[in-house]
Amino acid sequence: MQDSTSGFIKQLPVIQISDAGIHHLKHLKLSLELGKVHLFLGLSGTGKSSLLRHTLYQAAQSRFAMGLGQYGGESKSTNTPIEAGQVDGIPPIIDVTKPPAISRRSTFGTLTGLHQMLQSLFVNYGNFQCPQCTEYLSVTQPFEIRLELLKLPAQTKVMIFAPLWEKSPDAAKSLIAQAGYVRIKYGTEVMDLQDFKPDQVGDKKELAAVVDRLIIKPGIENRLLESIEAAWKFSGGFCDIQYQADDESWRDLFYSAQYFCRGCKQHFSQIEQASLSFFAGQGACPKCHG
Repeated sequence: MQDSTSGFIKQLPVIQISDAGIHHLKHLKLSLELGKVHLFLGLSGTGKSSLLRHTLYQAAQSRFAMGLGQYGGESKSTNTPIEAGQVDGIPPIIDVTKPPAISRRSTFGTLTGLHQMLQSLFVNYGNFQCPQCTEYLSVTQPFEIRLELLKLPAQTKVMIFAPLWEKSPDAAKSLIAQAGYVRIKYGTEVMDLQDFKPDQVGDKKELAAVVDRLIIKPGIENRLLESIEAAWKFSGGFCDIQYQADDESWRDLFYSAQYFCRGCKQHFSQIEQASLSFFAGQGACPKCHG
């Protein structure tokens, strides 16, 4: 391929195979230019399938699996080692073969498995938003919260809360007292539990038990995790954090073990590949169920 601006031959990216020796292949060395159609012809037993499926495709699929993570649906990769000295320059690919049966609902994506790959990609790496207010929702675990809080500067003041959703002021005070906590957060105010008057507050502000107040410093790791797990258990998988920034203002962090929209007070089920499939009930339209 001639480059008209420089006069030099432009080298196309190529797939380099060296010393391929699986099945009928005998130390094959081959270069294939990317971006071109290649046909492999020959008599039965000459190594066409060994080259395409057991060498090229297997090397490419292993790269795809490493980038995508756990593959959903029927796995197309195998654990058989590639019997080639080296395979360089190969991109992730899919194997398009003639399916055993085609229905009226079949598409290119379902026939080739590409649809399942895209589902796995969205489930593992996609961002989930509340369909009503579009707030981004995420799922977190206690050890992840601890890792994030330990990144704060040393001597940062931190308060850990266990929010109580859909609890009346009377019920919240009773539950907090039974758990042995002595402080409550009402809206943005933190007060002693004995000073909290349920009959003098409304039902619209959020209530939370004050689980712990601590300072980020060496040796705090175990206490921090224990307090987060205590808030997690008491509130059913929720944890609110306040920390004091450099300007001495308090910043809020919210964590949840489930998809939950704080603004809409709505829970959402765990997103799975079936949630994105029109072949499964989880992915059906909530109105027409179609």
